Order: sequence, then C-alpha cells, then structure tokens
Amino acid sequence: MTGIDVSKHYLDVHAGDEIRRYKNEREGWTKLAAETQGPYVIEATGIYHIPAARFLWQQGDVVYVVSPLQVRRYAQALMTRNKTDALDAYVIVEYAKAAGDKLKPWTPLDADLGAIRVLVSYARGVIKQSTANRNRLHAIRFAYPERAEAIAETVAILRKTGNRFYREALKVAYENATIAQWIDNMTNVTGIGERVALTVVAYGGNLTRFEHAKAFAAYTGLTPMLAQSGEKERRARISRMGPGALRQAFYIAARVAVMKDERYRNFYRKKREEGKAHLVAMTAISRKLAVVAWKKAVGQP
Repeated sequence: MTGIDVSKHYLDVHAGDEIRRYKNEREGWTKLAAETQGPYVIEATGIYHIPAARFLWQQGDVVYVVSPLQVRRYAQALMTRNKTDALDAYVIVEYAKAAGDKLKPWTPLDADLGAIRVLVSYARGVIKQSTANRNRLHAIRFAYPERAEAIAETVAILRKTGNRFYREALKVAYENATIAQWIDNMTNVTGIGERVALTVVAYGGNLTRFEHAKAFAAYTGLTPMLAQSGEKERRARISRMGPGALRQAFYIAARVAVMKDERYRNFYRKKREEGKAHLVAMTAISRKLAVVAWKKAVGQP
C-alpha cells in the first residue's frame, strides 16, 4: 500500500520504508506508477489530487481517496507531535490500514462529482453576492440615484453568471448516466427541483457510499445529537456535522413541500401542536426529505 500526500506542485509518497517526492504532473505520475505499487491511498486536497487519482486509476490500480480531517484525527490519536509532508504520507497509510474495508475505491464518478461541486459552489457564491447587492439597492437608489443603474446592472450580471454555473453543473451531471439518474429520481420527490438535487449531488458526493438512509441523514447534520454526561442526558440540537449547503438545500425543499403537499402540511401542524418551534418543525421535515431523497436517488424502497 502506497500513501500519497498531495500539494499543488508535489506528491510526497510513502512506499514501503521509503519516502519519495514526485511532481504533481503527468511526468511525475508516470514515474510514480513505474516505481511504486498500488493500492494507492491519496489524501484529498481541494481538487489537486484528482488528476493523479484519475491517472493511477486509468493504469488499472486501485485508488482510495481519504478525508484530510479523518487523517488528521487519526494522527492526533497516534499523538504525533510533528507535521511534515513525509510524515503525513506515512500516517495516510497507517490510517488506511486501520480503516480496512470501510474504505471505498475511488472511481472517475468521484471526479465528475468534484467538478459539479466546484461549479455549484461558484454558483451559490455568485448568487449570494448578487442577492446581497440587490438588497442594498433600495438605499443606494435613495442616497445615490445616479449610481444605482450601474449597480443594478452588476447585480443582473452576477445572477446571470450564477445561473450559467448551475447550467454547466447540470451539463456535467447529465453527461454521467449514474449522476443523471440520481438527479432524475430526486426531482420526483415533492419540494426537490433540479437545483436542490444538484446541491445534494455536489455536497453529498457518491451517494452509494452510504449504507442506509439514516447514514446519509446523519451526514447532512440534520439529525439530533444526544448529549450525555454523568446522570444528565438530553437531546441537543441537530449535529450540524455535514456541509451547511446540504441543510440549506433540504430546508428550501421543506418549505416547498409544506406549501404543495398535504402530508407535509399535516406533519408541520402536528409538530406545532406538540409545542415545537417553527424552525424545529421545518428541520424535522428537512430530515424526512433527506431520507426520502437518498432512497429515491439510489433506488431503495
């Protein structure tokens, strides 16, 4: 097993008892494949790990991509005091050995999902900026009417750019049969449109890696977290452990579902009659939709 710590320009590799460094470009990947053996365990580093992972996969090697947070937590458990690229590569291998069968092999599907995430992330950022500037337009028109037109044009350009990123993300999604099927299945769920489905795919990643719907719901951070200490035990707020964009997407879907579907309206009323706050009731519906969306996406009953 070979561990690879990735940076923009270099790959620091732990192979056997040796630490080697290769350039993070085709020449370096070719040399790496010739001088080392798989399976390869690569720490995800933004998007810089994707080309090397794809190259090694194309050579017929088994590739695993692991979370930097999980590797870091494992290093802390080992009580490592230093942090170097070479040491990181060693820890990556040790983490992979400890994880065993829990690791799932990387495939090009993950690369397409990465592209979708980048595009959706840009789209969300640009549209958020557009909305923030649009909300200030009223005051600007009042105080500086002669400048308002130029700002309004900029707001329109930003929104148009954000929509373009969403279209590009959807194009990538529909060029991959698996991802396209996930999106089509999810849009059959009340409240979930293409953009919500895209966001689920972008931030949920490979949906088949979750063993069941509850695991996916836990990943979204919409599930309650039990807090217990001594004789005190209470249900805390939702864990918020997953990407915030996922929770926001399912909350938007929940608002639409309550408006359009009698079942969700009745569920909302029931929670309110039990004394639950509006946000608590909506979060419960968001969690329900996360479960239903995952089951629909992967074809589970």
